[in-house]
Amino acid sequence: MTEPQPISMILAPEERWLPTISSVTQDYCAALDFSTSLAEKVVRCTEQVCSELVHRCREAGIREQYTLKLRYQDQACIVEIIYNKDAPLDPGLGEEDGAEVKDSEHLSDQTLWLQLIRKSADRVFFKYEGDRRALEMRIYRRSEGKEGQFWLMGLTSRLNENVKVDIIRDDKGTPISSVLHDIDSGKVLKLDEGGAFVVERLDGAHNFYDIYMEYIDKVSLTSPERLAMIFISLEDAGMLEKSGPETKKKSFLGRLSNIMNIVTFRSLNIPHGDKLVDRLYGRVSWLFRPAAVALILLFALSGFIPLSYEVTEIHQLISKPALAIHGNPFLLIELYILMTLVAVIHEFAHGLTCRHFGGSVHRIGIMFYLAMIIFFADVSAAWGFRNKWKRIAVAAAGPVLNLVVMSVCFWIWHFHKAHVTAEHSIWFLMGFFCLYSTVLNFIPFIKMDGYYMLTDLTGISTLREKSFSYLGQKLFGIFSAG
Repeated sequence: MTEPQPISMILAPEERWLPTISSVTQDYCAALDFSTSLAEKVVRCTEQVCSELVHRCREAGIREQYTLKLRYQDQACIVEIIYNKDAPLDPGLGEEDGAEVKDSEHLSDQTLWLQLIRKSADRVFFKYEGDRRALEMRIYRRSEGKEGQFWLMGLTSRLNENVKVDIIRDDKGTPISSVLHDIDSGKVLKLDEGGAFVVERLDGAHNFYDIYMEYIDKVSLTSPERLAMIFISLEDAGMLEKSGPETKKKSFLGRLSNIMNIVTFRSLNIPHGDKLVDRLYGRVSWLFRPAAVALILLFALSGFIPLSYEVTEIHQLISKPALAIHGNPFLLIELYILMTLVAVIHEFAHGLTCRHFGGSVHRIGIMFYLAMIIFFADVSAAWGFRNKWKRIAVAAAGPVLNLVVMSVCFWIWHFHKAHVTAEHSIWFLMGFFCLYSTVLNFIPFIKMDGYYMLTDLTGISTLREKSFSYLGQKLFGIFSAG
């Protein structure tokens, strides 16, 4: 079947155009080779919405033209009606932009027409198109004789080629969760065992009916609606391969966006970063043996020993190096380079620990923010680890390496503190920077490594919000008492 070109019609809100709308919609469905019953459904829904819009515009005294668009994409006939936002067509069931209209038990004269549309069309959305409002309906293709089948069952989908999947399995090899990474956009999506089962079969060959029956046979009873929730989650995250006339345009824009990120120095992914982490892990895997980990932790804490000798002179220790560096820009450049190297070590610590526990690091690279080079490693695969202590270990690896570098710097500075020079001052500043960044990590108001460790330790996923709420209550109590 050759897909017809999209149709766009600009119409006055008058009833005399309704027969034309029905005729054009009927012809479009015929070009799509839709079955008679599916075509009738598309025509009926389109005519009902346009008729209701004409009625509402007349009541509100709105004469502005509206736009009717028809297109075929992702195995669905999509009908979009764009109208003046002041037309009271949306009864408040889809006020959120892009919200999908659900079935409602609260029927009234204002909502009955919409619920009738919802019963006929597979999916209905209200959204914004610039300063105008839009209602979108989707009616999915079905095979002849299966028009009454749930809309998802006949669809065949495939993940985008830039989406990498980590399937987490139990001891028997059964999928228990999955973490999906969009390498281009950086989006991450975590799905449960049902989602993991579905994702493994999104190869463009299995339709959802096949997946549904296999799930019932191998796992347990489920509902088509549950599979639809998984599909919609993947669709909303932009992780499904699209079809239709918009696909090439979006693909081109995606590639252009990646090029612009590099040209404008916003971000740059290191090619084959996952293989780099794998090779590096093969060389340093011995560091994850229990004895080696214990020694690393002991040395990381040893840096507080030389620091404790100078507790009463902290202010002096901070000011002297600053004075020593003053007027020597080359030492400032050296300090900046050392700080950048610490950031690289920090991120590789996360990546190697994630790799040690079986996770993948699909993306590593650098970003440029406020004249700073920020190194990053995507360790979101750790979200799928069932053992919370493994997740905590991945998050803790970076701060621990910061403390190791801190200890190295403080010991070097300590043994040369009698001869305070600019070179020796750098070691103290580097140690202080590592200590400061480690402490910063554990502030629960900032979503950094320590924050995610605390969320796993406490089991509170909204720790930041609750921290702000608690602090606000305490401050309110203090000022109220005053």
